[in-house]
Amino acid sequence: MKKFKTALSVVLCTVMVLSSLVVFADEPSADNSAVNTAVKVIMDGKQLTFDVDPIIENGRTLVPFRVIFEKLGCEVDYNKDAAGQHITATKEGYNLSFDVGSLEMKVNDKTVTLDVGSKILNGRTLVPLRAVSEAFACNVGWNSKQRTVYINTTGNFIKSQPTCKITGSEIEDGMYDVNLDPSTITVNEKGEKTIKVEFFAYDTYDIVDVSKMNVGDLIEYAGDVYYVSSKEQKDSIIDINGGFGEAEYGITLYTEEDTNGWRTLTWDDYPQYYSAGAPQTLVISDKLVLKDAYGLSDPKAEPVTVEYKDFEDYMKNTHSENWSVGNTQITVEKNRIVEIERRWVP
Repeated sequence: MKKFKTALSVVLCTVMVLSSLVVFADEPSADNSAVNTAVKVIMDGKQLTFDVDPIIENGRTLVPFRVIFEKLGCEVDYNKDAAGQHITATKEGYNLSFDVGSLEMKVNDKTVTLDVGSKILNGRTLVPLRAVSEAFACNVGWNSKQRTVYINTTGNFIKSQPTCKITGSEIEDGMYDVNLDPSTITVNEKGEKTIKVEFFAYDTYDIVDVSKMNVGDLIEYAGDVYYVSSKEQKDSIIDINGGFGEAEYGITLYTEEDTNGWRTLTWDDYPQYYSAGAPQTLVISDKLVLKDAYGLSDPKAEPVTVEYKDFEDYMKNTHSENWSVGNTQITVEKNRIVEIERRWVP
């Protein structure tokens, strides 16, 4: 890997944190019916086997309850009476109980609301995997590429801090890595020029969290969660699972001396970009300043500066296909684009 040459300026977006007893999970999307899928469950690095395959319902993974509870080291009590079927699982100060089919689960003295309840399938009672695992203080993560749920009963969960997360049409003031397509420039009903914007993020990490990372931990990376099977650090670079480009699911992290954190690293010193949310159509401010250093022979040369009245023709006629993530950033103020910057690319 080459040493990082250019510091990428980043503004961290406000990421909304939902604090409640409702259980959420970043798991596979599915329709409203139970769907049989090839989902794997790996606990502490070992794949679990079930006599009834895990299913996805409303985007949640359900598995046979007895296997998961016994693997968690719980004592399990199953009762059936005229009122229904009742399950209780206990372990070292934790007590979990629920009725089959209910959207409520008791965890010690708290009631947790589930978005998918337990159900009976092929003679087995299936329970929402993330909800019951997190009730026993496990770390749980979903990997969409591997179609795998990871559960760790011990160890660290290295959470990423994405540089951006777009959750609606109101965009926080700041600077963003984007794709811009000049062909989408149009005029809205108010006579304002607009453009379609695709937002991208990359992951950053707290320096203390990374320092505690060990083999066997979980790490968030580019929207998925991975199991750390190997870790090798050399100076300012950490290769995880073989490193980026060296293994199918390899990850590389990089830090600079003047920063207090780590970020992802790929070819030519770029971070690992991924979509930050649905594309948005933004108004372009009539105070817009466009700065373009793309294609200049001298990276130290002053960028071309273009004002609002000329920006559309310039974007459509100057390397129009290369207003892309990795070289293009916008600055947003009050939901309007006030600056477009295209950086020099070797």
